[in-house]
Amino acid sequence: MKLRTLPLAFLLILGVALGAVSHANADYVLWAPTENGGDQTLFSFNLAPQICNMTADLYINASGYNQDTSSPGSALLLQMSAGQTYSAMDFSIVQQPDGSWSVYNTTNPASQQFLLSLGSTNQFGLYYYYAGTGLDQPTYTQQTYDQWLLNEGLCNPVLITDAAPTQEVGSVTPIPGTFLLFGSGLGGAIGFLRRFSC
Repeated sequence: MKLRTLPLAFLLILGVALGAVSHANADYVLWAPTENGGDQTLFSFNLAPQICNMTADLYINASGYNQDTSSPGSALLLQMSAGQTYSAMDFSIVQQPDGSWSVYNTTNPASQQFLLSLGSTNQFGLYYYYAGTGLDQPTYTQQTYDQWLLNEGLCNPVLITDAAPTQEVGSVTPIPGTFLLFGSGLGGAIGFLRRFSC
């Protein structure tokens, strides 16, 4: 390879690398319920908290909203104290007549509690809140097709059933194809000019 082609190759690699890094920089994962019971307007999922090492709250948030305990797009799902065991909790996601989706706590069928409006999709985000340390994303380990363990590291897992991660979202911004070609395009332009320079 000629020495003058090295900078051109570097620019090509740089352009592609920048695009790849931008796509890899995801903030959080969206989840979607998998259990509809034959009704496309009613879905459900279940949370079974394990013993936690410290006080932790698990929040749900609507896609497109910031993960913030004071956000109108977030709601508390589970409130866990260190060393305590809890019964499983049931949640339903129901499509309203206007097409929007809402989340309800249906652990006690006689007193369903409205939690959150998700908007036009039944996808949702999950995050832990620890008093004094802020927000953290739960990692997840698959147990079966639609059963996962949520574990951020400070807290023992919460088992989520009848739901599955769908995609990573957040700071990922679609990168136009022209940007990905930036390095090669710039390299070609420099080579073209150098060919006709005196």
